[in-house]
Amino acid sequence: KILSAGEDATVKVWTLDDTNKTEYRLLHTLIGHQDAVRSLAISPSGDNILTAGDDKMVIQWSLQTGLPLYTLEGHSDSVVAVAYNPKDDMVLTGSEDCVMGLWTLRDRVLH
Repeated sequence: KILSAGEDATVKVWTLDDTNKTEYRLLHTLIGHQDAVRSLAISPSGDNILTAGDDKMVIQWSLQTGLPLYTLEGHSDSVVAVAYNPKDDMVLTGSEDCVMGLWTLRDRVLH
């Protein structure tokens, strides 16, 4: 899969076309952010993605369904970086509010 994001506040999930192996087709358009999406990350399991943006939110999505699973809120400015840890149970965020956030996914708490 290939992911693309940008100023239109959406994330697009693309997959290799089954009939034409040199082209990609749109699988999902993820709608949930209110402003530009600045960063995204694929979970180590490959099942989910995180998106972060100028709306100060981080959203976890199911790659299978294209639906949001939950939202992490706690930054006071644009979130410009997001990453999973290798065990897939914590998330690291970076924001223009000069705060790096460490979140536990089980309880969605910013540490």
